[in-house]
Amino acid sequence: MSNALKVTKYLYRDLRTSITVFFSVMIAIVTLPIFIAYQFNTNEGEVNVSGLGATIAVYIFIMGLNIFKSNFKFMQMNNITRSSFYFGSLIALISLALFLAIIDALLNKYMKLFMSYQGLFEQIYPKNLFIADVFWSFSLFTMAVSLGWLITMLYYRSNKLTKIVISIAPVLLLALAGSLNNWTNGSFGENIWNLFSILLGLEQANSYMAVLSFSITALIFFALSYLLIRKSPLKN
Repeated sequence: MSNALKVTKYLYRDLRTSITVFFSVMIAIVTLPIFIAYQFNTNEGEVNVSGLGATIAVYIFIMGLNIFKSNFKFMQMNNITRSSFYFGSLIALISLALFLAIIDALLNKYMKLFMSYQGLFEQIYPKNLFIADVFWSFSLFTMAVSLGWLITMLYYRSNKLTKIVISIAPVLLLALAGSLNNWTNGSFGENIWNLFSILLGLEQANSYMAVLSFSITALIFFALSYLLIRKSPLKN
């Protein structure tokens, strides 16, 4: 466990610059509309900014894509076991997702003080409870980073042909889904939407249903990542 915590601390130091740059940009994005509103005496209702949660989700997904390869090689050269590297990375990624979720929920409250603003959570679920926002964002960000982490491990373990297949698979699946939707006169797409509505609790505006769905998905991704990392070779 001590080695896992060392991995976590190392990753925190490694991610420090990236997080600092990201939040500098986020602060600029948050501050600029407020500055414009007050500088030009704009009415509050005339300045409308959408939720920044989607930006954070994309950022942490990309972080998941970039955190594995070089760090894995470095830890292996320093005799850190794959298991310690996995659990150390897991702690770092999940704690970072929680930190970003709290920041996002606080930003949602802060922005509403100065302008017409709706966070990503509030756009989907009308009941804007702070704790529900944190739980929902945390599960979403955890799922996003677990997906990015899984994808980069798949690429790392794959040969050139498999990498091509992985890259084009989403496009092929979308094309297949579109064809099935046309062949079924739209019923396929409607059934998929109904399924997502249930899993995300959209009909009842139940965000905790989405939290459960995101969390289960993240657990599956993390479990698959563990299977991939157990016998990952050192590669250039």
